[in-house]
Amino acid sequence: MTDTRFSDRIRPWRDEIDRIDSQILTLLARRQDQVAQVAALKKKCAMPVYHPAREEDMISRLRTQAAEKGLDPDVTENLFRVIIRQSRVKQTFSMQYKGVRPGAGVLI
Repeated sequence: MTDTRFSDRIRPWRDEIDRIDSQILTLLARRQDQVAQVAALKKKCAMPVYHPAREEDMISRLRTQAAEKGLDPDVTENLFRVIIRQSRVKQTFSMQYKGVRPGAGVLI
């Protein structure tokens, strides 16, 4: 099989993978928006960012769902721990950010 013929045959699958990757990014952006809403409420209610029991419940649920879908639970856990860690960083930053008064000078 020539490289051109192979490329033509594999193209539909690669195109679908590219579309799925784009959807994953869209979902991650939506998740990030929800994380910002959670952070705002936590800040308003003076609640901590880190909730270990919630995170472990999420990981357990996601591992089970991954196995049911034929995915590797360990890979799924690693992936979501990265996502959760980034969410926690974003929440912490947004809760600590005080803002700057308009017209304020720059400190050097």
